[in-house]
Amino acid sequence: MEVDGILEKDIFVGIEGGGTHSKVVLMTKDGTIIAEGVGLGTNQWQIGLEECVNRIVDMVMDVKRISKIPMELPVKAIGLALSGVDNEITKVKIKKLMSESFPNFFENVFVCNDTDGALATAFKNGGINIIAGTGSNCLLKNDDGSLYNCGGWGNMLGDEGSAYWISYTAMKTVFDHIDGLNPSEYDITFVKEAMYKYFKMNEQADILEHLYTHFDKKNIAGFCEVLALEGKNDSLCFHIMKEAGKYLGKHIWAVHRKATLGTLKNPGGLHVLINGSVWKSWELLQEGFIEGLSWREPKVNEVTMYRLTCSGALGAAYLASKSIEEPISLDYDKNTKLLYHYKA
Repeated sequence: MEVDGILEKDIFVGIEGGGTHSKVVLMTKDGTIIAEGVGLGTNQWQIGLEECVNRIVDMVMDVKRISKIPMELPVKAIGLALSGVDNEITKVKIKKLMSESFPNFFENVFVCNDTDGALATAFKNGGINIIAGTGSNCLLKNDDGSLYNCGGWGNMLGDEGSAYWISYTAMKTVFDHIDGLNPSEYDITFVKEAMYKYFKMNEQADILEHLYTHFDKKNIAGFCEVLALEGKNDSLCFHIMKEAGKYLGKHIWAVHRKATLGTLKNPGGLHVLINGSVWKSWELLQEGFIEGLSWREPKVNEVTMYRLTCSGALGAAYLASKSIEEPISLDYDKNTKLLYHYKA
């Protein structure tokens, strides 16, 4: 069957699924993008497996509609790079539900974590994807396909270097100073006033509503933007951002010990892909980040850091096509932009 020159076997779909929104791309085997779109969040821990699958199908229908491809035309392979997919059991459940609920819609289904999809978009021979947004996570994928992770355990157990962690650390510093528990060596005036304004507080106890009664991780993480934009010249803000950078550098250090020789010997050393809004404040993170790379032996000798110039959905489609041994062509140089090169 052929529609506007697109053969049935050429249709591949990739989805980069986040907690707040998702991105979808429809491609042909030669790497040509036919249609792109944006959909609702697809984190199965937040919305459940059934709703996750329904939203995926809705996005595929949207890009088919945009490209005027008949709904009955099956997708050769779909790649799902979704947040909240961290083990094989979850992957199997999603694939099973996709196959049972929409048996003629997809010929093949591939499921992975969103960090893996972004890496596949950026690098051909492996590298690291480090996320510092509302939360934080770090994934190493070697040239032999082996995966190693550091972080990603949420605000109760981790998220160091994330927007939530930065906000929490700033708030905790102010409260500890006022209580006399741990006096700050830096002036807390700016952070305290910014915190009272952001959370609409009149007194310390007002924060409890935000931390317990109406806890919203994204709302607390949003305070980080105020600190980064308005507190660039504040000594306490600078210190906290430096510490965040150090933690992010330590994430790289933690996984680089598992890197294969082939991954380490890429031109420019270890390739690192950065994701998340915290990286917009790179100038505040940089000093601490470099410290984190070399905080103990074995030190990280060389890294080159990149940003994506496109959606990680491309990598999801590529991984799906690769899983059936019909790999899509990707232009890796076009998909990334250089941020920083470090050599010890």
